[in-house]
Amino acid sequence: MNGITSLRTYRIGMATFFVFAAMTTGNALAESVVLGPVKDNTLIERDAGSTSNGAGPHFFAGRIAIPPGETLRAVLAFDVAANVPAGATITGAALTLHMSKTIVGAQEVGLYRMSGDWGEGTSSYFGGSGAPATPGDTTWLHTFYDDQFWTMAGGDFMALSSAVIEVDGPGFYTWESTPEMAADVQAWLDDPAGNFGWILLGNEDRFPTVKRFDSREYEDETRRPQLAIEYELDIPCDPHPVGQGHWHRQCLGVPVSEGGIDPGNAGNGPSRPTEPGFADQLMPCADELLFELGFDSVTTCAGMDADPPSDRCERAMKKLTSLVLNVCSGRLQTSCQVDARGCSSTNLGELLEELATQIQTGNCRQADRCDTASIERAGASRLGIVLPSRGANNGGRFRSTPPSTTPPRGTTSPLHVVRDE
Repeated sequence: MNGITSLRTYRIGMATFFVFAAMTTGNALAESVVLGPVKDNTLIERDAGSTSNGAGPHFFAGRIAIPPGETLRAVLAFDVAANVPAGATITGAALTLHMSKTIVGAQEVGLYRMSGDWGEGTSSYFGGSGAPATPGDTTWLHTFYDDQFWTMAGGDFMALSSAVIEVDGPGFYTWESTPEMAADVQAWLDDPAGNFGWILLGNEDRFPTVKRFDSREYEDETRRPQLAIEYELDIPCDPHPVGQGHWHRQCLGVPVSEGGIDPGNAGNGPSRPTEPGFADQLMPCADELLFELGFDSVTTCAGMDADPPSDRCERAMKKLTSLVLNVCSGRLQTSCQVDARGCSSTNLGELLEELATQIQTGNCRQADRCDTASIERAGASRLGIVLPSRGANNGGRFRSTPPSTTPPRGTTSPLHVVRDE
């Protein structure tokens, strides 16, 4: 693993929990959204520039069969800024359209970013010949009919395509994300006033090549255009953690049959966890996070049950599990900057992985020495971790369970401790 550097969300009921994924970008929350267009239309090559199809059920790209083979170009735009938080980083964008009619075989259809605004009026016709333009419609000559014009007839757009695919027979087609498409969407998010959408250009070298696509007005909503956007949000540090004792008490309140700790071996505990959603939400989240960190046989409460407490590996695992529970409960974020003596990590995400690696490789002495309490003293965050006493080490090494003895995920088992001979 190259460092815990991003997050994905798990929603359970109304709560949101953060589970790590090993990625190469900065600490971020990965999200996605699917948008429908806020406007679409077809530019129809006519000298008078008086036809459009703003409210029609279809838009078109390519050249028609009737000589001289008029060119049709589809335009569509999405309101990115209203649906993606400001400051987000766009990591992907994919456009899906349903092509519903054609008389020709496979043709290339390209997406080009528009450089000028345009309108959608009330003109409507089922075919590519369009209908008389209405006020506000875009046409071959007009951005907004009938007194605002393109710089170049046929629309103003970038010279280089953002994506090109082949469109053949009727069906759904997706322009999968490209760096150019993601950059287009990022620009629309950062500068909503410059969001003019894309224009679709078919094969204009010969005719017929036209393809008919279903528009945002099409009666079957499942066939309307969709833009799938993936983005990341920086997760600000807002630390308000609790310590190991709190999480240990929660485990004492969970029945052993459900993954808890036996109070008979660990002292008296609550009859049930006092932390909201501990058993049905936080424990599954922590189990998953520990699995992502490489502990495929360790469950949450097994990690919190340091037995024997003098074992450095057990203590280090308890420290790690407590941090994990603070993350799952939203009390800590991986973006929190840290300065823990004995560890080299600079943020909490890196610290979790550093501790995990030390434990798995048997370097439990170093993991135990990682002074997480120094983070509080540095003022970056308040981890609230109660460090164990520096007692004698019994020589035990905690490592991941070998594959042959790994219990099923989700089962309750003690830590697998491999003793040095």
